[in-house]
Amino acid sequence: MRRSALLALVCMVGLAAAAGAQDKQAIWDQMLSIGEQIRALKPQNATDPAVLAQLESLIAQYRELGLSLGGVDPANLGLVGDRPSDRSPRVAPPNPPGAPCTQETTDFPSTDTPLAINDLATTTSMTTVSGAGTFLWDLDVTTNITHTWNADLNITLTSPAGTVVTISTANGGSNDNVFDGTLWDDVGGATNPPGPVSDNVFANLVVETPLVVEEALAAFVGEDPNGVWTLDIADTALADTGSLASWNLAVTTLSENPPNTLVSQTNAVPVAIVDLTTVSSTVTFSGVAPAYICDVNVTTNITHTWNADLDILLTSPAGTAVSLSTNNGGSNDNVYNGTLWDDDGGTGNPPGPATDNVYANLVTETPLVAEEALGAFIGEDPNGLWTLSIADEALADQGSFTWSMDVQACECVIPVELIELSADPE
Repeated sequence: MRRSALLALVCMVGLAAAAGAQDKQAIWDQMLSIGEQIRALKPQNATDPAVLAQLESLIAQYRELGLSLGGVDPANLGLVGDRPSDRSPRVAPPNPPGAPCTQETTDFPSTDTPLAINDLATTTSMTTVSGAGTFLWDLDVTTNITHTWNADLNITLTSPAGTVVTISTANGGSNDNVFDGTLWDDVGGATNPPGPVSDNVFANLVVETPLVVEEALAAFVGEDPNGVWTLDIADTALADTGSLASWNLAVTTLSENPPNTLVSQTNAVPVAIVDLTTVSSTVTFSGVAPAYICDVNVTTNITHTWNADLDILLTSPAGTAVSLSTNNGGSNDNVYNGTLWDDDGGTGNPPGPATDNVYANLVTETPLVAEEALGAFIGEDPNGLWTLSIADEALADQGSFTWSMDVQACECVIPVELIELSADPE
């Protein structure tokens, strides 16, 4: 090819990319405008058929535009994403290896419900855990909430130690009663449900269960669960109210604190992130003993413009897949360039959730809670191939990445007196 022809081709490609970027920004801005219109119509939607028809049309437009950019939801309306196909409930992770380590699960239902959920007010309910073990191993929450337009609701859970975990912030869209019987459980992922509340497509009057909370319930692991737990439900808009009929904590404790060993792996070879393509990078753990995961953290070094293009997924040797982020970060660049993804945290004690974070251009957000809980890996064997996959779902923006991960492998310790008895010939 002649040099002049090559230069012309490069210019054409550049112009196409620039046009793609402008189109992307225009669609993004249009979705934000439609989102404002949907919210403005909300107070009238229960009484006016014409407004209902207009609302339905706007929602359809919003969903179609979001899918054209790979599934983005810039107005956080819960209208673009995937519904998990398998809705089976999960169980607590198995015991760490070691004979003395036993677990016990007990339900602690609320005792001060039902309570009204009123406009522009916070409903607070408390339940007391007593008589449980002192090392929390797993926690599941069940909510029975009736409320129209569930995107009004911000729901948090606070432990006796003061740890705050966000269950949901403005999810559920315009749909009613979607959390009326929801089991909230860390164990799951995009390809092995439950799925994340922040990336689920809801349907009116259809209870979504189970779901992964917006922040990880694994943030409570290791705390003493005995004491007062608080569920707060903030109604952030007018025109829709409801009731907290009841809620329940399923508390699983271990008889002792399992000591752990930290092991790490890094893949420092940059992988290019290409438009409309999924790329992967791997690390391998071998010889890790004990072969039992108690905690996983991941660090990503991603350089990429317009980070809302990206779906980031971590898959374990056992095939468990956990979404770190799906279409978060907005139009900002390089926000995950040095991000530590860590379950431990909450809105009241950062890190915060990737799904509800306010990003800034060229500012690395760290640490962050992943879109799905890294606690889903607890109990698995860490040895084998781990894969970090990044899907770029739109044109006009590219980049590259490297990454690393830390695994805490744990086991229960046999008490010294038992070791001495087993060594005693008599």
